[in-house]
Amino acid sequence: MFKLNWFVVFESIIFLFSFLFIKCTLPTFHSLAIKQLVREDGPKSHLYKKHTPTMGGLFFILFLSLYAITAYILKPNLFNDGYFLSLYILFMAYGMLGFFDDLLKIKFEKGLVISVKIFLQIIIGLLWSYYCLFDHVIYIPGLLSLQLTSFQSIFWGCLVIVGSVNAINFTDGLDGLMVQTVLIVLLGFVSIAYVLDQPISLLSAGVFTCMLLLMIYPFNVFPAKIFVGDTGSMAIGAMVSGLALLQNIEIPLVLMGIIFVIETLSVAIQIISFKLFKKRVFKMAPIHHAFELSGWQEPEIVRLFSIITLIGTFIALWWVIG
Repeated sequence: MFKLNWFVVFESIIFLFSFLFIKCTLPTFHSLAIKQLVREDGPKSHLYKKHTPTMGGLFFILFLSLYAITAYILKPNLFNDGYFLSLYILFMAYGMLGFFDDLLKIKFEKGLVISVKIFLQIIIGLLWSYYCLFDHVIYIPGLLSLQLTSFQSIFWGCLVIVGSVNAINFTDGLDGLMVQTVLIVLLGFVSIAYVLDQPISLLSAGVFTCMLLLMIYPFNVFPAKIFVGDTGSMAIGAMVSGLALLQNIEIPLVLMGIIFVIETLSVAIQIISFKLFKKRVFKMAPIHHAFELSGWQEPEIVRLFSIITLIGTFIALWWVIG
């Protein structure tokens, strides 16, 4: 006999309600002048975006909280192993840091000093790894597993978190690019959790985050009606890295998130080249802007980068699952 799963029903209602809520709330973002800060040295085609609302990541914070509250009431066993709660805390910590950075940009047209921003990211990463990452094992599927000490686990966890947060933040430069690529990666995470029978809390965290991205997707694709801002990209980056660490797939993540790696390397190469030789390797960094300056349209770049992400994710799935 069919048994109605009220947990699934209520989570689905929240998900469907989120679309209507965002649509009805967009005018409020406009009226409060929560507008995107556009780089003066960026592509000229982006100038119109200064009228587009930002800080859409607040919707992530709101609706993940609603998902979590509903889960706590209807399916409390999701919280038994502590994984879901630890990921929620990591998500919220980086989301609030991103929110503060966005707020400074809106009020003063300048966000946190980069050194202060990285310092705070490192502190959060170290604290989370200290409390949530005990004697971590780095798995390289089919090759080896490396057992880390508690001390090594803390610094490895922080490195993965801070690196992922900033890599995904760099990727969030074109309409829909970050949302689309991260969604593909997270679907890979969910597949791994399901096939390898990993804890239901990790599977649920991945599913909920996919729901957040799908929720904002119609409003974030070209031409975007709202940007997620650092509030959203940093929170999502934290969730991706936290899941990768707890699922022991941070090495395969390099393949899945190959676009994040390329975006980050393009920025690093550009900075090093300019400081040492006063020359730029790319027309502009991150590399998606270089594509734009070469005549590519935003939807074309997003499509190409999404295909590359999809290929990388399929290869990683074959590598991990076999």
